[in-house]
Amino acid sequence: MKDLEKGEIYEAIQILDLGKDQARKFLISLFPQRELKEWVRFASISFLGLGLALFSSGIVFFFAYNWAGMHRFSKLGLISCSLAVAVGVYLLGKSESYSRQALLILASVLVGVLLAVYGQIYQTGANAVDLFLGWTFLSLGFVIAGNSPPLWFLWILLSNITVELYQKQVLFRDESPYSYSFALLFNAAAVFLYERENRKNDSKEIAGWFPNTVGFLTYYFATFGSIFSIFRDVKEEGDLLMVCLSLATLSIGYFVYRYKIRRLGILALSLLSAITLVFSVFVRVFDWNDFALPFLFGGIALTTVTAWSARHLMQIRNEWKKGERVG
Repeated sequence: MKDLEKGEIYEAIQILDLGKDQARKFLISLFPQRELKEWVRFASISFLGLGLALFSSGIVFFFAYNWAGMHRFSKLGLISCSLAVAVGVYLLGKSESYSRQALLILASVLVGVLLAVYGQIYQTGANAVDLFLGWTFLSLGFVIAGNSPPLWFLWILLSNITVELYQKQVLFRDESPYSYSFALLFNAAAVFLYERENRKNDSKEIAGWFPNTVGFLTYYFATFGSIFSIFRDVKEEGDLLMVCLSLATLSIGYFVYRYKIRRLGILALSLLSAITLVFSVFVRVFDWNDFALPFLFGGIALTTVTAWSARHLMQIRNEWKKGERVG
């Protein structure tokens, strides 16, 4: 009902011969306005998230500013006590609420701060990879206990940062396509598990932002992992695996999110990644001794395909609207 065209609504009002007040009630029934409670709930969640972000950043900057003026036991004690208070208040709470989830998110952040401060005090020699790897594993308990999309997203983000740092700091010049393949499968599995759980919850969407955000991470590793494999001078089996996984991800993602689960954002990411991969192959195989011609034709082709993709997405959206009206 929400996707009716203006002309159709006006025609219905004319046929029913509704007066001004009746037409207003009719429009409200078609497009119900949000109640005050919903706006209060939205504001509460927004301010809670903002307060959590400011408080967490305040803790980090507090220790950064007072680093030399504080004793090492004071630093570790303050962080440990804050962590214990956050977990204790969560355990004492009875009902599930956003405040309890925020406490676990705060506890997960404090775990990372505690590891960083401990490493700085005792000079453990751990690099950023070790920090984020330990942070990821030690915060997993809080994530499982809370079992909420924000907590899972934080944990997935930490895992992706760990993989990226492993590529840059540990492997360095010996970057492996297997790492990109692992990150791709890891994020794709997270999206799959969310969609499966969301299908069980028929009443409403659990967290619509989650598949779009984690899907972006999935396509990030699919795209840049394939570009890495395409432009490598020395190819190996892992490069073929990376490209095949990327193509499979793009194809499956496009099919599923067009015909099974309607998410226009994922479709846009699929088309954008496909365009990027095709253009990367074009750049790799073309003879660049004559720079002007490939640059000209490549630019024209890229502009044309991008315009077609935008038009294609608009057509898909219109198809979905027509299907909802018929249904």
